Amino acid sequence: MAIHLPPRGGRWLLPAAAAAALLPAATAHAAITDAHLAFTGDTSSTMAVTFKDDAAVVGTTGTAFARPAGGTGGVAACATAPAPADCITLPLTRTDAQGVATGTGPFYAYFTGTFSNLTPNTRYDWSASTTATPAGVSPGTFTTGHTGDATYTAATYGEVHVDDGDDVVPFGASAPGDYSVQGVVGLNQANTVVKNQNVKPAFVVSSGDNMNDGTMEPMYDRLLSGTYTFPNGTPLDGSPTRTLLGSVPFMSALGDHEYKNTAVAGTASPLYYAHFPNTDNGPTGQENRSYSYDYDGVHWTVLEASPGVHPAQFADYWKHELAWLDADLASAVTRTRFQIVVMHQPPFHSKTSRVYPEYADPEFRDDVMPIFDKYGVEAVVSGHDAHNVRSYPVVGTPTKDWTAGQAKMSPEIVAPGKGTTYLEQSTTGKNYDGLLDGEPWVAWSQDAATMPAVLFFTFGEKTISAKFVRTDALDPVTGKLMPTGKPVDTFTIPQVQPTGTDDTPVGPAGPKGDTGDTGAAGAAGAAGAAGPKGDTGAKGDAGLNGVTGATGATGATGPKGDTGATGPAGSFTLSVAKGSAAKVRRGHTATLAFTLRNDSASAVLGAKLAAVTPAALKVAGGTTHTTKVADLDADASRTVRVALKVGAGAAVRTHTISVRLTVAGKTVRKSVALRVTR
Repeated sequence: MAIHLPPRGGRWLLPAAAAAALLPAATAHAAITDAHLAFTGDTSSTMAVTFKDDAAVVGTTGTAFARPAGGTGGVAACATAPAPADCITLPLTRTDAQGVATGTGPFYAYFTGTFSNLTPNTRYDWSASTTATPAGVSPGTFTTGHTGDATYTAATYGEVHVDDGDDVVPFGASAPGDYSVQGVVGLNQANTVVKNQNVKPAFVVSSGDNMNDGTMEPMYDRLLSGTYTFPNGTPLDGSPTRTLLGSVPFMSALGDHEYKNTAVAGTASPLYYAHFPNTDNGPTGQENRSYSYDYDGVHWTVLEASPGVHPAQFADYWKHELAWLDADLASAVTRTRFQIVVMHQPPFHSKTSRVYPEYADPEFRDDVMPIFDKYGVEAVVSGHDAHNVRSYPVVGTPTKDWTAGQAKMSPEIVAPGKGTTYLEQSTTGKNYDGLLDGEPWVAWSQDAATMPAVLFFTFGEKTISAKFVRTDALDPVTGKLMPTGKPVDTFTIPQVQPTGTDDTPVGPAGPKGDTGDTGAAGAAGAAGAAGPKGDTGAKGDAGLNGVTGATGATGATGPKGDTGATGPAGSFTLSVAKGSAAKVRRGHTATLAFTLRNDSASAVLGAKLAAVTPAALKVAGGTTHTTKVADLDADASRTVRVALKVGAGAAVRTHTISVRLTVAGKTVRKSVALRVTR
């Protein structure tokens, strides 16, 4: 049985008769499901609709109707004869697709179409039906966008994993190990919170990994219809999911799990494309993998950044996508006031094991960060690491003392409006151990093992107001879940100017606004007094340099240097590297960074770096952490990091960490201060 794979789109299709033979048999409960909205064109004058009909057979066709809200008889009157004059009738395109290319089915029938020539900023009721399910559905009421700039709110989701019963923690769980509730429950909870907002978001964008296996159609039913039955036979009330998605577009990026178990490596499940139509304006030949759209003066780029395996294995594809990204943002910055990028894998990982001992997929950071800096992208939203994290505004700088396996670009913290804010989120409670929040670029991160959260963005004239909102709560009386909508991190992102523009306020026109008048320079603030240097280490065994104590913080007394082993010139030295963690919250991970310098004429082999922590720090897994130092050539330096997981009961104060470097039986010691906060 022949299978036809188009050059793009990734759908596995069969001739209509053959496909129909593999469609699920119609049942007494067959109905239109997974009905939702999407953007495929101008967001002020078009709206796409899509759904599945389980009762479809050969010859089944579909139709959608739209009508300005409030008309007599509603949208239902559009299916009568004669229909009201303001009704819009839309014949739908049918696609039959299966999850895997085995040729054995099952196939499912999907219907998609786009209403066009709609009136901007107008509410429409809509409905859909097929010849197999003539009663159809009336999912809700949508609103078109404005033709220019306007204030609005949007929401983003991440790491939804509706079918994840192994590592999605139930809200209100007694312990992190209590893994009993599926992710679909968390998603339905998130949809409830979003639906109940005082200002309903104009749309929702997911950063991908909507499920564990994108080839399984029943998981899309969970995602888009809230379909789930608890082990005791009680069905989940999925009405919040259906109500929300029938009224606001739901867009999605591709995550690595949308590629899982597909027939061709680097090609996503055809079910993803069937359920998620988009603007189809991505890189030539792969248009619907990455895409973008404008909404009310804000540009959204949904970047395919995780083709199931490392991008380096798809070098030509990745290069092609980067060229498209550059062109996409170059065009957008001339007509929109903000640029937002949604991509599955984050440029800055918050999962410890994806940073140490080697950085996972450093090309994501190395290749995209210069482009984001170039065009002044305000925010980048990701999932993948299953944590909720916000960065300071940062720009990329070349990594000092770069070594193979590490990212070549490092974040430099800059003032608000000078760099991009990077955000990671987990919407249904999926959570990985090893939250790496002691990195200097982290401005805020979750403070609990599980924090299901939605991100809300409200776009003003020149600033974005944003917040992480928790979506879980356990009623102490009934023991049932209840939505809270409690903000846990609220922040503001100002406009970011593209590289090369001046720093004055923007005006009302031109690329991101014309340059305004330059204000008078403020008087320079007085410099704070420097703390005294630490004492020089005493002379020790020959062959190694002693370590000079670190300079104290501004205005404070610097700590004394520890006794070092001093030798003749041209030996090995140890110093605290820029970016080493100075503070960490209890229960989180701090990363200490040190620069090792070999000034001798021969290579250094077999060195070890050990961090010895006091009992009051309560470091998980013991009090001594040893890292083997890679061989270091003569007249060379290397940065070595030690990650410390601080116990939840650690004393809230400044702790002294004793660090020792051992080389050929000789030891150099260094002390660093680590402040523990609540």
